[in-house]
This record gives sequence, C-alpha cells and structure tokens, in this order.
Amino acid sequence: MISSRNAFHPAFRSLLAAHSIPGFSLDATPGTTNQRRPKSSLGVDRIKAVCDRHQVPLAAAALQFPLAHSAVASIIPGPRSVEEFAANLKFLRYPIPAALWSDLRDAKLLHPRAPTPA
Repeated sequence: MISSRNAFHPAFRSLLAAHSIPGFSLDATPGTTNQRRPKSSLGVDRIKAVCDRHQVPLAAAALQFPLAHSAVASIIPGPRSVEEFAANLKFLRYPIPAALWSDLRDAKLLHPRAPTPA
C-alpha cells in the first residue's frame, strides 16, 4: 500500500494553500530578483491543464483527491469566511469524471496505484 503523502505529485501539496490566499500566485512576482518559478509550480501548471481539459476547477480536484485514500478520514481546508466555506462545499460536491484521474496518471502526475475518488 502506498502512503497518502506519496500518492500524488508534489504540486498537489500546495494547491489548496495557493487557492486559499487572496492574490497568491505561483508565478514569479514582477520586479523581484529571482524570476524563476518554483519547480512545484510547473507540476501545478500540468495538473491545471488536465483539470481545464475536463472543465474541472483545480480546487475541486485538490479538495477531493485526498479523500479517496483509506488513511484520510477528513480534510480541513480552513476557510476564513462564509464565502470561502461555501466555495469549499461547492468544490467538494463538484462532479469530477474518472477520466481526469486517468489523465493525471497517464501524465505521471499521480502514482499508478494512488486511490482516486472516481
């Protein structure tokens, strides 16, 4: 059995944090001395591209994915407002086709044996 920590691409680990911080972007900030993007952001771009092809919000995939693992009983997204709470509920209920998870596997963005929601 694979662990929940190793089941998915490292980029998935920062998706929820990036989604929850207003104005946060994984792109390099213009005017900074380091214009290189973090390596994990390249994986996020690839995951987002797959989600976009399936018309699934990235946050929906990020919230639902960990719940497929038997070691995960719940997630704590940490909304800071009623609006964020409502958005999290919407993303948790968003229908995600099984093909999205297959495409993530095919792109080597998920471990071949990682459990998926669909």
